[in-house]
Amino acid sequence: MASSIASLKQRTWTRDKYLITTNPSLISVKDVNAAFATKDMYWATPLPDDVMRAFLENNLCFGVFSIPSSHVAERSQIGNEKVFQNLLPPNATFIGFGRLMTDFITMAYLTDVFIRPAHQGQGLGRWMLACIQESLESMPYLRGSMLFTGDWKRSVPLYEEMLGMKVLEGKRVEEGGGEGLASMLKTWKGSPLHEDNGVEIPKGH
Repeated sequence: MASSIASLKQRTWTRDKYLITTNPSLISVKDVNAAFATKDMYWATPLPDDVMRAFLENNLCFGVFSIPSSHVAERSQIGNEKVFQNLLPPNATFIGFGRLMTDFITMAYLTDVFIRPAHQGQGLGRWMLACIQESLESMPYLRGSMLFTGDWKRSVPLYEEMLGMKVLEGKRVEEGGGEGLASMLKTWKGSPLHEDNGVEIPKGH
């Protein structure tokens, strides 16, 4: 079990001039605190450095980075994403983040998802969600993944499409909007209540 958790925290994906890593040692406390201090992450606030380091170590975090062009060419020549598994290329720039609060076995809660405005519109958010979904799929006993969002027009449809989430609570209104927070859940095969397991929910529950 410890080895599978370690593996989840050592993943790297690359695309064009961008990189995503789950290695907490490569995600800077200073960078995340700077992001938490912006209006783009209005729901978060910076944490003391030692607390932020524990925050990064005790969750499954996804750091998104822009890579200098010279290192994109280097990666192509080597042909192996693991070249960046334990070491970021010089001048890599932190541009996005996502966090799974999880026990790495049965449950995961997604939060703190953002891409810096200057890098939006390039499909990076969708790519990060695909990496998150890949990580969730590698947890064989996962019962459920969930999240909350107040962005009905953009985030709710995106999470439905990319993560297979369904809205549990919250009210949709016309033109793609909604009222209140959307509570979203995906039930996985580790749950007796998954449709493939054929278990009926007792009446009154």
